[in-house]
Amino acid sequence: MGRQRDLSRSRERILAAATKEFAAKGFAGARTRAIARRARLNEQMIFHCFGSKEGLYHSVLHEELGRITGMLESRKNMSFAKHLATGFETLSESHDQLRMWQWEALSERRGELIAGDERRSFLTAEAAQLHRAQLRGKLPANLNAGLTLIASIALRAIPLLLPQLVLSVTGLESEDPRFRRKWSRFLRALGTKIAPLPRNPRNKARGTLTNRLGTELSSNGVNG
Repeated sequence: MGRQRDLSRSRERILAAATKEFAAKGFAGARTRAIARRARLNEQMIFHCFGSKEGLYHSVLHEELGRITGMLESRKNMSFAKHLATGFETLSESHDQLRMWQWEALSERRGELIAGDERRSFLTAEAAQLHRAQLRGKLPANLNAGLTLIASIALRAIPLLLPQLVLSVTGLESEDPRFRRKWSRFLRALGTKIAPLPRNPRNKARGTLTNRLGTELSSNGVNG
């Protein structure tokens, strides 16, 4: 029992160290020896737990996809606008995963991605969630769910993947809390324009939330 517990702890340490190393150097540049040093474990423990560097990379992705899948399940009844803003806020705390995406995009390796089936399953599930929102009338039916998914990921991720763009346009770093608040508000406003929230009769005297967010969209853009 104690040995199994120690093995589980070693595995967690290796996964945490590998995430940092893959984020810093990409799959091709990362070395199992460096990962072992980060984890303060013998390099052979990596191969004992994961079989290979590719197996370790697969496990890192598996852990991250599982984490995000759990969050998506808890947000399945969210409005599209809140989904965009919350997704951005979540990605803002996932720097290592974003850097791994960037390394993959720069890699000369082509063909099947590591954990390709799991990635497709995850994205298919997220697209299906958007399609269900369409069936419930919460998202325009004339939008392609797959393309809407790509657009929503881009809206959530691009400011974090291209911080130099954010700085050039707004004069703020993408990690600056002021920019994050501004972008979250913008995503909520934009999302509400794409998928308006249901009208609430109690708000008629003050104007609907959709109208208020529409005003915010025009007055709180990236330069607002």
